Amino acid sequence: MKTLSSSSTEAKEEPQGDIAFPEMDWKAEDHSWRAKESEEDDDRPTFENFLTKKATLSDHLLWQLRLNDFNEDEKLMGTLIIGNLNEDGLLQVPVEEIAGQSGFDLEIVERVLGKIQSLDPPGVGARDLRECLLLQAAQIYPHEPLVQKVISNHLGQLAKKNYQAIVRDLGVSLEEVVRVTRLISELDPRPGRRFSDENIPYITPDVYVFKVGMTTW
Repeated sequence: MKTLSSSSTEAKEEPQGDIAFPEMDWKAEDHSWRAKESEEDDDRPTFENFLTKKATLSDHLLWQLRLNDFNEDEKLMGTLIIGNLNEDGLLQVPVEEIAGQSGFDLEIVERVLGKIQSLDPPGVGARDLRECLLLQAAQIYPHEPLVQKVISNHLGQLAKKNYQAIVRDLGVSLEEVVRVTRLISELDPRPGRRFSDENIPYITPDVYVFKVGMTTW
């Protein structure tokens, strides 16, 4: 995943007033975040808590690959691309390398990658964080061009919480930046993680009952 850096060299400026920005748990190395979950959400049981086996990301994507209108070459290329996705759902190798090793034209690789990027979960098949968020924004917020502008050009400022720089650069109000930041915080920078084996829950009993022989006195 490519590391994104801010184009702004200005010092971080904290917004003033009573405006509340959504909290995001950022990692400095890739500017990715995960929306903070409430304790209430952590304790709430879900259907997945009762499962011991679930489909992997590859299973989920290959299933969609078979259902969609892919020709035989595209299915083969799609399988190769899916096999090169990491657990976050991001493409690990350049499309040029896939084309060179497979013998397919680069145009075919990019066309099939575009089709895979339209599959579920939104953001899958992206090559970096920015593309991942843009793919999701295009599907989830198609009528929010400001969201796409912030993702495209201001992830660095967003990571540093330098909201005033975004306000100045885009010529919008602080309230509008707050609204857009909330929308972006709802996107998932690791769309493939919900299919990870690490997330499979195992039910452990609180009490073990053992049957033992009874002795007659």
